[in-house]
Formats: sequence, structure tokens, C-alpha cells
Amino acid sequence: MTLSGRTSWIVVAALVVSLCINSFFVGAILTRPGPHDGPHPPEQPRAELAQTAGLARILGNLPPPIRDFLRDEFETLGADIPGMNRALRQARRDVVAVLRAEPLDMDALDAALAAVRSRTTELQVALHAMFVTAMQDMPPEMRAEAVEIWSRQR
Repeated sequence: MTLSGRTSWIVVAALVVSLCINSFFVGAILTRPGPHDGPHPPEQPRAELAQTAGLARILGNLPPPIRDFLRDEFETLGADIPGMNRALRQARRDVVAVLRAEPLDMDALDAALAAVRSRTTELQVALHAMFVTAMQDMPPEMRAEAVEIWSRQR
């Protein structure tokens, strides 16, 4: 069946209108605000949300007793961690500032990268110490169960 004349123009117009309507709805669906859009509550800034999300990712697959034990340990031991994270982010921003400067100062870049390495190492050392302390405090049977779960994830 072929369409010609006025009928073909009506069909083409209907297809164009349908395409426009579908494009509008797809765009509306893709750009609608989600649960993580918008400002974060003042009591928990974005950096702390990211830290909480990281802890949730680490603890997420563990049974509730182990998860609760580790969360309590990390909250008790990790008082310095947010400050270390802020220092690391600032060091990374300093690298970006040096890279944007004209002309590029290689000595300043070397110093900024050394600061990032130093902050990263400090943070890792603190996290490892916190983990070691938590493992020492954990009952052996609970630790064995946690290790079994973590070893399956790797």
C-alpha cells in the first residue's frame, strides 16, 4: 500500500508530532530531579555523605551484628579522618591551581604533587591503623565470618 497526496502529508505530520511528544517525555524523564539532587542537609555536607557512602559500601554485605560492630568502631576511631580527607581534597585543588597557572611552574607542580602523595599516605596509614584496631577488638568468630565474606567479594 502506498500513500500519496494529502494522506501521505497527514501521516508524515502525525509521525513528526508523535516524535516530538515522545522526545519531550523522554527528556522530561531523564532530567527529572532524583533523590540525590539538590542541596544536602546542612547537618551532613557533601563530603561527609561521600564518606558515609564509602563506609556503607564496605560494610553493606556484612551481617548486621558485624556491620554494627565495625560502624561503632570506625566512628570511635575515625575522628581525624574527615580532616584528613579535607586536607587531601585541598592538596588536589592546589595541583589543579598550579596546572592552570601560566606559565607552568614545574617546582610548584612537584611540590603540589608531593603534598598529594603525603596527604594520601597519611590518610591510608590512619585508615589501616583504624582497621587493625577494629580487627583486634572484634571477637574471633565474628572476624572469621567477616573475612570469609570479604574474601568472596574479591
